[in-house]
Amino acid sequence: MWLNERARINFLVRCFLRRGFIFFLMFTVGSLIFINSSFGQEDIFTLGAKQGDGFLLNPREVKEGPDGNIYVLDLSYAFIKVFSPTGKFLRRMGGKGQGPGEIQREEGAYFGFTFDRRLFFTEHYGHRWITLMELSGKLYKVVHIGMSQSFGIHKALSLNDGGFILEILLIPKPERRKEYMLHRASILLLRINEEGKVISKINKTEYYRGISSLERGGDQPIPFSPRIFWDLYNKEENIVFSDSLSTYLKLLNFNGEEAGQIETKLPEPEKVKQKDFDNWRKRQIKLMKERDSEWYAQFGRVIEKYDKSVHKKKPNISSLEITPDGNILIGVPKTANYWLLDYNGRLITRVFPRGWRLRITKFFIFFITQGKDGNYLVQCMPRKGSEEQDLQRLSKVKSLEGS
Repeated sequence: MWLNERARINFLVRCFLRRGFIFFLMFTVGSLIFINSSFGQEDIFTLGAKQGDGFLLNPREVKEGPDGNIYVLDLSYAFIKVFSPTGKFLRRMGGKGQGPGEIQREEGAYFGFTFDRRLFFTEHYGHRWITLMELSGKLYKVVHIGMSQSFGIHKALSLNDGGFILEILLIPKPERRKEYMLHRASILLLRINEEGKVISKINKTEYYRGISSLERGGDQPIPFSPRIFWDLYNKEENIVFSDSLSTYLKLLNFNGEEAGQIETKLPEPEKVKQKDFDNWRKRQIKLMKERDSEWYAQFGRVIEKYDKSVHKKKPNISSLEITPDGNILIGVPKTANYWLLDYNGRLITRVFPRGWRLRITKFFIFFITQGKDGNYLVQCMPRKGSEEQDLQRLSKVKSLEGS
């Protein structure tokens, strides 16, 4: 009797172990399937509340601050909004206004950080100075630029010595053509010291940017205009520079002398075909009529007279940044992808994110998507590995909130 009872117990234990193993195996396989299917998505979070101070309507620039927090320039409110590394709203800086510490024209604002852990911002169309603020939001000082003519600051990067490299926009007098006015852009790269005095001119680039029927007023952008892209390179010894019409990148020193070239496998700029131009003009006319028919009747009809592109090639680059590891991250417009190149221009990897304004920082990868309601969303993916590994993780994301 005792043996039968013991045999029965052994039998039940064996059954339990078998079923337990099967349950364990099913759980393990199921977990692996779940992890694999959501790989790269479980870490990504979206910034911005649905309402209140943390709401983001039109985020443009997203950067990681020296304090580890996330800073977002929201053009709709002229605020730089600050979030914790987990996405919690903390505070806001700037705001629309005329005085120091405020942003006069938010549509052309740009911000960054100095090497002594302060935030700065500039304006393309508004104030002609650089504003420096403590990370708490307190105004530190403004730096006036030593230039007499009218200008705007498109971009600025801080140097170790307290000075800046500036991308300055000058607007020359437009050129009169038979049927319209062509507007040029004159872009200067300048080095200034911490007092705002111009030390050296690094580069000057000119291109046609707009068209109008009047000498002043009513001008609007034209397609296929090239842009310059640049960043500090090799621990501030040089600037890496692209005119967006070449497959190679120039290296310039701070005196404007060419210090070398970086060869790449980037696509050659394509020729502008008349079909491309006609499609742009058709879309532009439709858009302007829908937006403001009276404005179009007064200013916009000049597009109908602009029947041939002044630009012969399409830009082959849409962005350029040096990453924390010293690699080169380049946006390629035609296929909406990004190329990560090493120090010598060799391709490391490519990524096709479901968004734009991709940026790699020390602890995050940021990019922007558009929600179903039309609002723009800031997506944040914490870093886990090398830049190549993290971009490959990002490429596995199949769906995102609002995308």
